[in-house]
Amino acid sequence: MREKEVKAKAKEEEKAKKAAESSSTKVVEDLDPTKYTENRRQWIQEQRDGGKNPYPHKFSRTHRIDAFRAEYKDKVIENGKFIEEEKVSVTGRIIGIRGAGAKLIFIDLEGDSEKI
Repeated sequence: MREKEVKAKAKEEEKAKKAAESSSTKVVEDLDPTKYTENRRQWIQEQRDGGKNPYPHKFSRTHRIDAFRAEYKDKVIENGKFIEEEKVSVTGRIIGIRGAGAKLIFIDLEGDSEKI
């Protein structure tokens, strides 16, 4: 009885393996690193054909970087105080990241021909 159970189990595993191989042929093609660019272009086109933006904005900005610098250039804030009722969103390209300790990081953000 045990031998029959072992043989039946082995047979089921072999069937499952064959089914996985036949269905994974396309998956292997999609994961082929030499076809990455082609697969990526195909995915982007599918998104556009479906009416979706493949590169959506995650948030909207409230200030351009040059307007942000002009508005907050002369603003004086006391040490240890925060202006929590004001929310500002700026966008740009990160040019540099520098660490100055375990918890302090400086990020250079550039855009609109200005830098903060």
